[in-house]
Amino acid sequence: MNNIVFHQGALGDWVLIFPILRALEGQTLAVAARSKAQLAARIMPHVEPCDIEQRDAALLFSEDCQSEITDAWRGALSRAEQIISFVSGGEGIWAGNVRRLAPQSRIAFVNPRPVVDWTGHLSTWHRRQLVDQDIVLPDDPM
Repeated sequence: MNNIVFHQGALGDWVLIFPILRALEGQTLAVAARSKAQLAARIMPHVEPCDIEQRDAALLFSEDCQSEITDAWRGALSRAEQIISFVSGGEGIWAGNVRRLAPQSRIAFVNPRPVVDWTGHLSTWHRRQLVDQDIVLPDDPM
């Protein structure tokens, strides 16, 4: 798996990151609510859906994550070249667990809500944060 994208927002917020999902090169594991992840996979053949409510994804929020997470998830995280999180700002238990399980990955934390004076499109806000964290995306394919 080249990329893993974690997202917990509503359907509209999920659809707003489709340009990012389309722009990612290589296989991408989309970790979101089951129906949303499946929607992305149906539209984009390089996306593999994963339910964010399944046990291993939920364990990332646990302090005991290291001892309980399965080898399959441990392997997926350790092989990821890029991990993009819309669920953490980079602090806290979740971010620490992902950093420990994927030390070689480029990890970006995206604040899904723009600053108060942001006047551009929300997808541009997301993309700018990724670029600022050295996640290289080709021009918007839309």
